[in-house]
Amino acid sequence: MKEKVYILGDILPETQTRYPHIDLRKFDVLYHGWRQQGIRKGRNAQFYTTAWKRGWLAKKDADDLRRYIGLP
Repeated sequence: MKEKVYILGDILPETQTRYPHIDLRKFDVLYHGWRQQGIRKGRNAQFYTTAWKRGWLAKKDADDLRRYIGLP
């Protein structure tokens, strides 16, 4: 089974540590931007909606979101 990385439990706190001004609303905007970028690259929009609702991403996808946000 793929390693799960929780969007609000893992990635949001990492983002807030690096960028203290980011709150949940701003993080949602970042997620939406990452979603739009993925859709432009050909990924199914439903993937992002499902991931947000279930609350986690596979490690590979989480790493992609981290890169988009600018996290190390």
